[in-house]
Amino acid sequence: MKVELKIDNNYKTPLCVIYTDQITEEIKSYITKLSCTTQNTVTGKSGDDVSIINQNDIINIYASNGEVFAVTDRGEFTVTQRLYELENSLDYNKFVRISKSEIINSQIAIAS
Repeated sequence: MKVELKIDNNYKTPLCVIYTDQITEEIKSYITKLSCTTQNTVTGKSGDDVSIINQNDIINIYASNGEVFAVTDRGEFTVTQRLYELENSLDYNKFVRISKSEIINSQIAIAS
């Protein structure tokens, strides 16, 4: 994929245009990542308790046996979102997908 950047003072809000002959999964992925806003919290369940988890508290997120789990210092929580949904909604500057089944908070991983 070619990338071109043009600086123009007429654009106060960035504009991204993709030219392509067909919409592929890669293009869909770029569109999702470019257009989504980051999610500051994730809702997780531990036993009968439901908790709001700040994304900064998440150490890692992984999928196992058809379920997705968020790990924090407070414990492990089951989340209802799929891994790819979380990947697209969490801050891409902090969270990195390291395998097919796991996303890590790179800021926590670096600090450890």
